[in-house]
Amino acid sequence: MPAETATTDERFARVLGLERRVHGQASARIEELRYGLAFRDERLPHVPWANMLWVTAQDAVEADELVADADRMPDLDGVREVGHDDILAAEDRFLRDEPGTAAPEARRQVMAHRRHIGELLGERCFAAYAGDEVCAYAKLRHRGAIAQVEDVAVLPEHRGAGLGRLVTCAALAAGLALEPELLFIAADDEDWPKELYARLGFDPVGRIAGFLRPPAQAPPATA
Repeated sequence: MPAETATTDERFARVLGLERRVHGQASARIEELRYGLAFRDERLPHVPWANMLWVTAQDAVEADELVADADRMPDLDGVREVGHDDILAAEDRFLRDEPGTAAPEARRQVMAHRRHIGELLGERCFAAYAGDEVCAYAKLRHRGAIAQVEDVAVLPEHRGAGLGRLVTCAALAAGLALEPELLFIAADDEDWPKELYARLGFDPVGRIAGFLRPPAQAPPATA
């Protein structure tokens, strides 16, 4: 971790130390970088001082690296909060490629169950569009002092464009605005989204193991 300040002047170091502590306390999250820190607050995408890089490395830092890290601070203007019916087609399309939900009836049941859980937890939906069609979405659930970002999905033909990060940050910003005591997200341990969530400031706190028993096969017919 680089030094907290980039000066040898004691007085200036105290000033910078105060600034760093204040920004740290005001930020929604802090990300450690090779050359310093990133202060991020997705609730305030138009406030530069709420979303900034704090560079303290004594060695050279390439401008390209700074630009790349700055670009990871998302512009949420491209995401809309929508109703559940608005994402139905995209959700059905996404589940078509997921294990266990290739069949239409399986997708219908999974979506109905998700909708029921969402209604119990005041679920809100956030979507990115390609033209008139939803291409990525995420959901926010909330009860009491706990909020959850859930069901982050990007349609296969739109992956690699940062849309998963975009919709996740929109749901995250809405969740932070509720000022919960705990905001969490669940991720498959062997799937790529957990790396995205780590970059957004989530830390692993536990693991749950689930086991699926396939339905018994019908005995072969006898003549």
